[in-house]
Amino acid sequence: MRRDRQVGSPFAWAGAASEKEARRRSEALASAADRPAIMTGLAIVGGLRALGAGKIAVNCTYYDAEWRQEFTSFLRMCGFDILHASTLAEQGGAGTISGVEDCGWSMTPALARRSILAVAEASPEAEAIVVTSAGTRTLDILAEMEMLTKRTIIAADTILY
Repeated sequence: MRRDRQVGSPFAWAGAASEKEARRRSEALASAADRPAIMTGLAIVGGLRALGAGKIAVNCTYYDAEWRQEFTSFLRMCGFDILHASTLAEQGGAGTISGVEDCGWSMTPALARRSILAVAEASPEAEAIVVTSAGTRTLDILAEMEMLTKRTIIAADTILY
């Protein structure tokens, strides 16, 4: 990671009362650091808007149910219709993985594929699938997953680029 960038998922949106507040936080960080700042959650919102996607499914991979609830609340606040949202534990396809403490930053491509396909199957009407969790690496599987799901995937790790 370049030293003149700050990347983070919950820092802008967690506890924000509005999208405007989240954007102000991001701008304040950039101003204080005197560097551009890209906050993952806001980048996801921008990507969804660029697509014109309104109905979305959210794959929170290794995060817990509370984090899923908070992030989907933020996305709703930004005007998106959440048709489905789940974590690996809720999908039942990850064994005993219940959160980042169990999975860490070691998401395998096979586990990411399984999780994305579970969300796609649970949300056939979704226009796009959001994959949170920057530790869920999607670059090598993104084209394959978009072909299989027939939907655009906005993933935390790739939307930043």
